[in-house]
Amino acid sequence: MAKSEQKYEKAAEASQNAPKFKKVRHVTLPQLKIKTGVEYILRIETPFERGKSRGEPQKDAGGNVKEPPFIFQATDMVTGEMFHVVANTGIRNEIEEHYPDAGYVGKIFSITAGEKRVAKNGNNFTPFEIAEVVPE
Repeated sequence: MAKSEQKYEKAAEASQNAPKFKKVRHVTLPQLKIKTGVEYILRIETPFERGKSRGEPQKDAGGNVKEPPFIFQATDMVTGEMFHVVANTGIRNEIEEHYPDAGYVGKIFSITAGEKRVAKNGNNFTPFEIAEVVPE
């Protein structure tokens, strides 16, 4: 048996006897990227807020500084994991139109991204199917 395997077995054995801990607050969260054609069942935990700039500011094609995207915290109701989710314009506009004053916080939504399209003005956009859902 290799030394690395022995170390792994000892660590696994020690962890079985170690005290157990419950997470009480996430300090950092992974980012969930909404993939095309995949349905996500998310409970929105926080209002949409502007993300923080890190490093050099990004610029658009015209050289203008781009604002950081809006983000929100959500719990994936299938896995129980918490994530930061980028609230692109399509998601944010649709949800805020129907749930003013952050009325969406605490609600569960089915969110599915469609294929990217080109609008009449030449801009790219992603259509979303968004529905409020409740457990059966």
